[in-house]
Amino acid sequence: EAECAFVLLLMAVYWMTEVIPLSMTAMLPAILFPAFGIMKSSNVAKEYFKDFHFLLVGVICLATSIEKWGLHRRVALRLVSMVGVNPAW
Repeated sequence: EAECAFVLLLMAVYWMTEVIPLSMTAMLPAILFPAFGIMKSSNVAKEYFKDFHFLLVGVICLATSIEKWGLHRRVALRLVSMVGVNPAW
């Protein structure tokens, strides 16, 4: 229980201070739970690799790529150039 509390406290501190990126902070239990003997790595992997989590990781990767390459701005400019700035549209 103490090891689990330590991992949770460490994650909370990392989330608040953003010492490492939030996506890496979310993966800490996958590394630390087996290291501390809290859960087997196969059980941790079952929790991390459910269908919804894969979808979430994919969406985060897609959103990061869109932001990095400025695609959201290109789409917005294209829509404004097609529709115009008239609020009725």
